[in-house]
Parts: sequence; structure tokens; C-alpha cells
Amino acid sequence: MPRRVLTTPSKGVLNNGKDNADANLICYVNDELEAPGTRYVVLDLLGQGTFGQVFRCQDVNTRKLVAVKVVKNKPAYRAQAQIEIQVARLLNDSFDHDDSQHIVRLHDSFAAHNHLCLVFELLSVNIYEVLKNNQFRGLPLPMIRSFTKQMLEALAVLEAAHVIHCDLKPENVLMVSKLRAGGPAELRHSAPIKLIDFGSACWEGNTMYSYIQSRFYRSPEVLLGLPYDGAIDMWSLGCICAEMFLGLPIFPGVSDHNQISRIVEMVGLPPEFMLHNGRDTLKFFKREPLPAPAASDRRGGTPADGDGGQSPSYR
Repeated sequence: MPRRVLTTPSKGVLNNGKDNADANLICYVNDELEAPGTRYVVLDLLGQGTFGQVFRCQDVNTRKLVAVKVVKNKPAYRAQAQIEIQVARLLNDSFDHDDSQHIVRLHDSFAAHNHLCLVFELLSVNIYEVLKNNQFRGLPLPMIRSFTKQMLEALAVLEAAHVIHCDLKPENVLMVSKLRAGGPAELRHSAPIKLIDFGSACWEGNTMYSYIQSRFYRSPEVLLGLPYDGAIDMWSLGCICAEMFLGLPIFPGVSDHNQISRIVEMVGLPPEFMLHNGRDTLKFFKREPLPAPAASDRRGGTPADGDGGQSPSYR
């Protein structure tokens, strides 16, 4: 009986036929991923993205269900996955050793068929799915308050570790277990969540990429091409909080230009120093010419500074 294939496309092209044209490992139900000391049986596909695929698997030794992230067989993705392993182990071992700060647990990492594999605890649905199941209506305020408090606690851990997540969004905040519709409201509203996916993370002071964050949650610093720090995660968190209340994204831009236009329409222009120093400011804004100097200045008067005491403005 043929086994169900989980990878799309499923035609073997690379890596001696083990990988498809996208450098993803082609996996079928009941395939086994060999790791030192154990094996992981592939049960289903949980998700896929630019990084690779995530499978629901079972550890043959412990019988526990886990989530195994199988990274694409490309050097750039492998290098970023190594950083993800470093970040996750640092957070788990040094900053959240008792598993109380809402950070996903990394259990293991290994190589299989030339792919780096990361073994995480298996969690439940993400906040986007919670909103979808609620017909994209806003969530109850006690639940929003609980989720926000837990996300803030997780971000405080990242700040202490000098880590920037760089891709905070509803899809990367997961429930620890499934919500039970019939349970007490106070338990549903205080359900535990965890922050996942450090595949885009970096260290503060050692930022590598300028094009980061999913667009709806992309901060003005990133849009304008400014240096960034952990504050960009706080911007994303604010967008998530608004989305949990509204049921829909607060800034659903269809392009970077539309994104910053929506932000300006809602909260006003970014501060002048950001506009002045942004590498990409002139992609979105026009620089207003300075007014001509006053007659007294043309006769030799000395303005307070080189531009008559005025900074250029933008619109």
C-alpha cells in the first residue's frame, strides 16, 4: 500500500533524489529520521516555510510526540539554523531553566540525509488559528491580558539574553495545549502560551539582515532602513495585541509603501531623527525644501546654525 507523501513537490531532484527542487527533504508518513541514540517516526506535516518543513513525529525510545523542524539543504538556511540552536539552548539553559518564561523547548538537534533537524516540544494551535476559529472576532479581554502578559515575560527573557526575535507574529505564538470549550472561563482565558521560531533571531549589536519581520508586524525602524534592536519586537507585540482585540491585523499593508502609509495614517509621522537617518526614507517620503533665508541673512547675518536653525521636513 503506497504511503502518503507529505512534501510538495514530491519529485526527487537534488541530494541523490532525496530532496525536491526547493532543497526540501521528501518525507512520507512513517519515514524515520535517524538521530544519535534514537529515531523519529514521521507522522504528519505541521507546516512549511522558506526555512523548510516541520513534522509531527514520535520518538521511538520515549514514545513522546515532538515537532521536528527539517531545514532546507542549503548553506544559508543551515547557518541560520545553527544560530537558532544557539539561541534556543541559551534561552532554555541559562535564562529559562525551569521552563516558566514561555519559551519553546529545544530537545535535540541532529543531521539526517544532509539536513539539519531541530527537535522541539510539540505545542498546540497558534494565536492566528485561535482568531480564525473565532471567525476573526476579537478575543475576550481577560484572554488578551493573559496572552500579552506571557509574551511580555518572554520578551523580557530575550532582552536579558540580548536576543532579538525578528519575526514576532500570531503564527509564532502557540498554545501549550488545546483550548477546551467546555472548561471554566478563567482557565480558558489564562491558557499558557509559548514563543516559537527563532529561525530569524539575532544578537543585539550583531544584526545581520535589513529585511526582516513579517510585513504586517514590521517596525518603522526596519521599514526605514535604520539600525534596530529589541524594540522592533515590542512594535510587533503591539500589533499582535491590537489584532487580538480587533480580530484582524491593524496594519495589513500589501507592500512596504502601503505598510508605512497605514502606520502614518494611524499614528502619525515617525520622529524627525528617524526620517533624517533612515537609509530608505526617500523611498516613502518627499523631503521638503528648506525656506529661503531671510533678507537679513542674505546681507551677511549669521543664522544660528548652517541651515537657518531649521531641519528639513518630510511628507
